Amino acid sequence: MPEPGNPQALNRYMYVLGNPLRYVDFTGHFAYDITVRSFAPFEEFGFGFRGDNRGYSTSWEASSRTALHLQVDMDRPSVACPGTCVENSPSHHAKLGSGQRPGRGNVQANFRLAGSRTEASVEREYYGTNGVIPRFVPEALTSIDVYLPLTLVEDKSALQLHVKGSLTGDNFPATEALLRDQSGQVLFLGIGFYDTRGGDKDTGPFRALPGNGQFAITSFELTITLDNRGRFTGVLAGGKRYSISDWNRWFSSCDPHNPGSCRGGR
Repeated sequence: MPEPGNPQALNRYMYVLGNPLRYVDFTGHFAYDITVRSFAPFEEFGFGFRGDNRGYSTSWEASSRTALHLQVDMDRPSVACPGTCVENSPSHHAKLGSGQRPGRGNVQANFRLAGSRTEASVEREYYGTNGVIPRFVPEALTSIDVYLPLTLVEDKSALQLHVKGSLTGDNFPATEALLRDQSGQVLFLGIGFYDTRGGDKDTGPFRALPGNGQFAITSFELTITLDNRGRFTGVLAGGKRYSISDWNRWFSSCDPHNPGSCRGGR
């Protein structure tokens, strides 16, 4: 519990008063960071728009067109946005120039506590609009829409975190969902391969983005094993056990342009 005479102790995110070399958090208060990113794996798309030109990545700083950021604290319990909840990146076009609009979204969260188990149910939707498109064009025609229902069940006695969720939306461009522990270790929750609705990288945005898409992007269910400091130690999924590196390697081996490209079994 916080010390009344020490104002820094009232801030649960001020980990061990900013001095991890001297102190250890024996009570296990830590939060999980979640990010869901929509990124354009192309160098250029949509007849001249600059893409992110990358594959699936666990780098927390990897670029995207629009991204959702959440921090779920199972101890408080609460859901917060570290900085900006929805980060909408600048848009660049070879002839039309550059522009940026703020991202939008909404969140609902419910918690249930039962002994050593804490369950968090989170529903989140985010929108990202191309900043170069004139403002008189309705956002519904150009925005990237992604909807995330997510359930986390933390069992501190078993040192496990069970995660189940899905992503639906426009399914363009590519999508990735990531989870980060308090030590900064990141693992993939799921990935989505883009769908151009019968078009290509140039016509795909005009076919896929209009309207509030409810297309399946990906779904996931896994159990993450933890140490007593809340750090990820492994993944249990489909009756198999994986190290964090092996689990992430399967996702990062996938080519966003080709759903059949993932190497190795999982």
